[in-house]
This record gives sequence, C-alpha cells and structure tokens, in this order.
Amino acid sequence: MLIGKNQIGVLGEKIAQNYLSKNGYEILEKNVRLKNGELDIICQRQGKLFFIEVKTRTSRRFGLPEESITSEKCLKLANLTCEYIENNGLERMAYQIDIIAIELFKNNSNSHYLRHLKNIADAFDDGKLDDINTNR
Repeated sequence: MLIGKNQIGVLGEKIAQNYLSKNGYEILEKNVRLKNGELDIICQRQGKLFFIEVKTRTSRRFGLPEESITSEKCLKLANLTCEYIENNGLERMAYQIDIIAIELFKNNSNSHYLRHLKNIADAFDDGKLDDINTNR
C-alpha cells in the first residue's frame, strides 16, 4: 500500500508525540503556523520549552531524515522559535530546538526507528545563530 507524503508526515508526527509523551514531555501545541513557517511540536518538560522538528522517511534513498536539516533550515527553525517566543511573551523561559527523525518500515506501519537529536542549534552554530540566542 502506497501512502502519500502528507500521510507519512502525519504518521511521523503521531509517533513523535507518543514518544515525547512517554518520556515526560507535555505536548502544548502541534503544527503551529507562524508568519514565516510552521513549528511541528511545541512541548514542555521540567520548566523548559522544546521546539521539535519532525522528519519522517520511508527509505534511505535520499539519506537519513535528519540529513534534510541544513544550516539554513536550522536558522529558519531558530527564527520561527524566536517569533513564537516573542508572540507569546515567553522571553524568560529556557528552551531548545530538537529534531525527531523517524524511519518507517514499508512492510509494517507499526515498525520504525526513531532518533531524538537534542539541541540542534549547537550542532549547526557557525556564527549565524549567535544573534538569535537559542541556547538560553
């Protein structure tokens, strides 16, 4: 059975939400549309906000899911995060940006690999993110 790109994304986000909930994160919002893009999942744990980008793939033909996060995409996520924080008066809250990468197995929709890459701004920081202060 073939499923479309949107269905793959929705399934990946459900898997990510289930993983986060089981690991003590409280899901606050999903698919938050902002002026310049969308944040997949916003959650909280131990007084800290987490902005989660979910990447889901059904094969490695084009690489691992997390390999689609370039430094430009990281910068966009940082900008979206700051926009959300400013719009909601959350400047004093600690936060970080994470990626959840999911690989689905075609033969079994319940079977998958999940990797949680934490605080991705650190991994991509080449000086472009310094003004955004994503590491509070």
